[in-house]
Amino acid sequence: MGRFRKLGAEMFRCFKNTQGLAVLGLAAAAAVYLALWHGAHLAAIAPLLLVLACPLMHLFMHGGHHHKTPRPTDTTHPTQREN
Repeated sequence: MGRFRKLGAEMFRCFKNTQGLAVLGLAAAAAVYLALWHGAHLAAIAPLLLVLACPLMHLFMHGGHHHKTPRPTDTTHPTQREN
């Protein structure tokens, strides 16, 4: 669990300086503008965005499940191995 906390801290450390906070503020202002003035357009493309988000989340959040690394041939549990 500690690995994920460290990863989260590294991902969001850019928002600890004034430049990062400015970018975050601009992104929030753009989101409010789009929601208020172009809500109908966003609602029309929402199903498409949901369908497009699925493969992107699979690639970026799961990391492709690391299929490129070979699996070890020894399937015994480390506590069952003899040293």
